[in-house]
Amino acid sequence: MKSRNKTTEEVDLKISTSTIAKGRGQMRYKVLFVIILAVLTFLLSTGCIKLNAPPVFSDIPNQNVSEGDTLELNLLDYASDPDGDPLSFTLLSGVETITVSTYSYSPDYGASGTYQVEIETNDGRGGTANDSFLISINHLPLEPYNPNPINGATDVSINATLSWNCNDPDGDILTYDIYFGINMTPPLIASDISDTTYNPGELNGGETYYLKVIARDSHGGKKGSPLWSFKTTVFKWNFPTGYWIHSSPAIGNDGIIYIGSQDNYLYAINPDGTVKWTFATGDDVDSSPAIGVDGTIYVGSYDGYLYAISPGGTQTWKFPALGAINSSPAIGVDGTIYVGSLDKNLYAINSDGTKKWSFMTSAGIDSSPAIGVDGTIYVGSNDFKLYAISPDGTMMWSFTTGNLVHSSPAISSDGTIYVGSYDGKLYAISPDGSMEWAFTTSGPIYSSPAIGTDDTVYIGSLDGKLYAISPDGTAAWAFPTSAPIYSSPAIGADSTIYVGNNDGIFYAVNSDGTEKWRYELGPNVYSSPVVGNDSAIYVGSGYFLCALKGNSSGPANAPWPMFHRDAKHTGMVPIP
Repeated sequence: MKSRNKTTEEVDLKISTSTIAKGRGQMRYKVLFVIILAVLTFLLSTGCIKLNAPPVFSDIPNQNVSEGDTLELNLLDYASDPDGDPLSFTLLSGVETITVSTYSYSPDYGASGTYQVEIETNDGRGGTANDSFLISINHLPLEPYNPNPINGATDVSINATLSWNCNDPDGDILTYDIYFGINMTPPLIASDISDTTYNPGELNGGETYYLKVIARDSHGGKKGSPLWSFKTTVFKWNFPTGYWIHSSPAIGNDGIIYIGSQDNYLYAINPDGTVKWTFATGDDVDSSPAIGVDGTIYVGSYDGYLYAISPGGTQTWKFPALGAINSSPAIGVDGTIYVGSLDKNLYAINSDGTKKWSFMTSAGIDSSPAIGVDGTIYVGSNDFKLYAISPDGTMMWSFTTGNLVHSSPAISSDGTIYVGSYDGKLYAISPDGSMEWAFTTSGPIYSSPAIGTDDTVYIGSLDGKLYAISPDGTAAWAFPTSAPIYSSPAIGADSTIYVGNNDGIFYAVNSDGTEKWRYELGPNVYSSPVVGNDSAIYVGSGYFLCALKGNSSGPANAPWPMFHRDAKHTGMVPIP
């Protein structure tokens, strides 16, 4: 029994020892696990060991691209990695390609539709992120077409409004950039306009203009028109009088144009071509009006009177000569009015209409007087002479030409007097009455000279030519027209010379003697043009006062740029 018991006790002891050993082993594993976990926790918490964080892909906005353009996206603007790992990109679905980190797409012309693009980014450590977006292809606007004025048009109104047509295949609202001017690469003059019309304002006459329109849609697409061009007319308006016009227009400070007619009337015309008032004389008004500092208009008539007319059109006074007055009055600095008559006299008339003095020549006076800076009055006569008369009415000297002197003198900045004669010569005469030189044309000279900024003298001849003569008396050039020239030239601020001829053609001539443009006004142009400060040119032709739009901003700043020197026709050299 003991042995069995002993044996039992021994067995029990062995079992107990084994159990204890097993429990101790499990305990060791638990302790080891806890230790490892603690170490990992410590390492992670102290940053010694990092877990990989996947990339972050922010939303790429939907994109629009126009056909023919290229869309490029820098994917690094949208994707980042918290761990700073370098990223790579893969196109999972959609159009075009990815190069390194740049997505690009270039739709062909005619492409259409909306596409979904999905892109994956990978940090190289198993971390990935995806994003998708839409690409909509924008059709460009169609090319602008149907311009007005039509391409290549001529005689286009100077008040033309520009227009065109344009459409967008997507129905987008379009805006336009307008390039417009007189150069073949016109400047941008308006941008982002929504209308298909544009008013550029009053244009220059006789000028070629170029137009290009760029259409833009709301998605950045744009399409340009071809380069269009058109040429403007110089014609603005004409006003009919009752008969022939030989008078030359004058312009007041308020822009009113005054001109006489052989229907016996003096007309006051508004700048838009409407009549302001008319004033009746007793006979033809071939005399050109002159305007005083107070706005009084002075004009002679074939009835033998010099009239003073208020700006409102009423008579202030009239002075009786002893013969018809074709001469145009000149106004001195003190308000004295000087005018010639076919009764052979040059009259000096006070501003109140009373006679100051008269000076008699040997024949009738058609020439219009001119006043020098010292007050000397110069006037031609049908006795073939040019006279210099002092302000008190005494003769200083006379210069004899070879024929009638209908031409009116022009005075240069150095005091030289230029005058034409029916003997076909233009004379340059010193202030002391001696001849400096004479230039011979091929026909009689009725025209009065004009003097440019460089002292070049311009004059017309009945041989049909406009002459440019240097200050030394040599010919610079001769411009041929189609008929005799009675008209006196006028010079614009851009040095363009304007003159009419007996065929009724009005010419604009460049300073080098080449033609700028011409315009057929009517049966004849005896009248001499005046250049206004609004770029308008006024001249009589046939029965009409004509308004043209020139290329000049006003008259030239020259010693004597037109008949009777200035737009008011004062006929006086201004006192410095």
